[in-house]
Amino acid sequence: MPKVLIQTYLEAESPRHAWYQLRMIQLAEGFVVEKKSGSRGHKAHTEAWFRWEPAAARKVYDKILRAKTKTGRKRVYREVSSPDQLELF
Repeated sequence: MPKVLIQTYLEAESPRHAWYQLRMIQLAEGFVVEKKSGSRGHKAHTEAWFRWEPAAARKVYDKILRAKTKTGRKRVYREVSSPDQLELF
């Protein structure tokens, strides 16, 4: 049974209310880092990356999270505790 180890919800202040969900999931065979992203009125986009070791999966997770929350980028996401936009899907 898959187990979610870490999960982060991000939102951006944008006209279409962009959102981003990042999860690290433990499987029997290894670990998956899964991202779902979208905006109001659009279908969510999903991607996933498999890693054998938890440290390697965490490295991918942290790299994506840093990139999305880095100041100075065109669309800066901020972490939110409640996935308001994700409840629409």
